[in-house]
Amino acid sequence: MTVTYQREELHRLIDQLDEKWLGKAMGLLARFTGEKKPPKKDHWNALRTKLVSFSHLPNNWDSYGAIPVSPEVVATCLRLLKKLPAPLLEELESDGLTPTPYSTITADWENESGHFVSIEIGKDEANFFAELPDDKKMESKNIPINEEDGLNGLSKASQL
Repeated sequence: MTVTYQREELHRLIDQLDEKWLGKAMGLLARFTGEKKPPKKDHWNALRTKLVSFSHLPNNWDSYGAIPVSPEVVATCLRLLKKLPAPLLEELESDGLTPTPYSTITADWENESGHFVSIEIGKDEANFFAELPDDKKMESKNIPINEEDGLNGLSKASQL
């Protein structure tokens, strides 16, 4: 699957979500207002501190051969989170940030209705998964995030 095809597929899925579920999902998950406000400083510092702590994990940090999270992955994650609308970022709890054994970081949001959004962020790529109203699922893998387009696509998709 080519990068161009993946990007086109992501944009197609985002357009479908805009038409069918975006308003409802955004209201349920992020109470999105459309305004770009800077995140609350204390909340942002807590998220940043937790992310930076992942780069200090040793080899085999989980006793099953886990690879440490690189500073580059942390930097990519911070760049992506800064692109999110403030209300959505405020919904992300620091407990929703977790390192994986593959040197990636996941950011998970879940609301009281059980709708779930997860982004797995690596150095150059991310994976996106969402469980939406009516048990609809959306998934996209290997989304490039080095380019501005990839960051924008993930930011828009994660507004669910």
